[in-house]
Amino acid sequence: MKKLQAISKIKISLLMIIAIIFVQSCTDEEIITEYPYHEISEEYQAYTAFDSGSYWVYQKTTATINNIDTVKITKVNFDRRFHIDNTTTGFFYDAIEQSLSSTYIGLEKAETSAGSPINNSTMNENYRIFFNSGSYYSVFIPKFPVDSMQLLGDAEGNYQNLAFHNQLEIQGRIYTDVFHTQVIFNVGQVDQGIMEFFFAKDFGLVKYTKKQLINDIQINDEWVLTNSMLTRIP
Repeated sequence: MKKLQAISKIKISLLMIIAIIFVQSCTDEEIITEYPYHEISEEYQAYTAFDSGSYWVYQKTTATINNIDTVKITKVNFDRRFHIDNTTTGFFYDAIEQSLSSTYIGLEKAETSAGSPINNSTMNENYRIFFNSGSYYSVFIPKFPVDSMQLLGDAEGNYQNLAFHNQLEIQGRIYTDVFHTQVIFNVGQVDQGIMEFFFAKDFGLVKYTKKQLINDIQINDEWVLTNSMLTRIP
């Protein structure tokens, strides 16, 4: 009798597992068809989607010591998430997380995420960087019109696309398809500052500046790309 009961329990357990798998597969299909799904475009990937082992070497032009920093991608994770939108039903979107190592600039993570379009925009993604200080900012959102200020909240500040350059020379190197963006952080505070970023196709971040007044001391940092070894995510 005990043996029959044990066999019966095993059969019930197997049936429950099969039922759960069936329900989950049906639920996934229903979700995919019910909600919009946004992928990261090939066009945008040329600016941020670099694989583990890729690195950038930056020089701080405003200093003579501690002025070389290598930012390296140590790990890459892929994710599919759901965004709750108050005005629509929400949508699924792809995301790429890159763990970074950096000595002086202080970058520890970058995140590329797909988003919904504005009018006829084709690059609808967002690139957010995380510093080891705990601060984080969205620094590359090309879908917004040039010069339109985007208020992203207390944590991320105000974002703005300043210009797009078909060709731009930086420190003797010529880059093509360059986006120039700006973030105003700590808005309205005594230590309010401005960061500017230059993103070039096939290179990513090629220039980064930061201006901030801290305890009556003016900070003017400029980091410029001098070398890189980049592998696109397949």
